[in-house]
Amino acid sequence: MNSTLVSMQLQQVLAHETAGSLASAPATQQLANKFQALYEHGHMTAPHGRGMDTETMISKIVRDQDVATQAVANDALHMIRSLPMMTMQQSFAAETQVMLETAGLQCDLQVKLAVVTSSKDAIGTLMRNQ
Repeated sequence: MNSTLVSMQLQQVLAHETAGSLASAPATQQLANKFQALYEHGHMTAPHGRGMDTETMISKIVRDQDVATQAVANDALHMIRSLPMMTMQQSFAAETQVMLETAGLQCDLQVKLAVVTSSKDAIGTLMRNQ
């Protein structure tokens, strides 16, 4: 008798679950279709955080500084290679140009280092005051 009661309860639960799943089947199918469309035609891109991305900003500054340093070094090598074919005035102009580029690069680097040092000191002061 107990087994018949349990069997009837299982059949009722199964019937109830089947009816519930049939009612939600259109929504489930709609979600499955949406997922399939995204899977087939979606564009995969890296997620972007909101606000400032300091790692990207710092890496961009370092990369720009490296490019500027490489450009000055390339100009100096070009001047050294071309020096035998230049007149005295051309060599003086080329040397002056390389010296100005080097001085500008050094000033730019000193300003960036001053900003970093100032920011570090400001953060240290804030941490001490809290």
